[in-house]
Amino acid sequence: MALTHLHLKVADVQKTISFYKELFGFKEKVKFSDDFYFLQDESGFDMAIAGADGKVPLLPKGVHFGFRVESKAELTQAFDKAKASYPKLLKENQINDHDKWADFNCDDPDGYPIQVYWDPNLQLK
Repeated sequence: MALTHLHLKVADVQKTISFYKELFGFKEKVKFSDDFYFLQDESGFDMAIAGADGKVPLLPKGVHFGFRVESKAELTQAFDKAKASYPKLLKENQINDHDKWADFNCDDPDGYPIQVYWDPNLQLK
């Protein structure tokens, strides 16, 4: 059994789709309507993006979702891309180096918290 998708309710569907495509490499997989899409990344993970009926709910403090990268160089590339394209969504001005692993944190356009991290102890390879 595997976790295979995440469904987000968002204020601006197209803005959110652009964010996940640009920063995380998602591609549009299925368009169900103008305000409901499925995106998919290269690993086959699906992200449903749907228009919110009203205000987008905030997640409880500490709850977030993460994107693991395979190398510290890839983490730096992702940070540089986020800093260039979405500087106001970054939560810090640099990568956090935690001795044996590293990360940075940002929000998506609707305030959903995201951690992008590299940890050699958690690599699949």
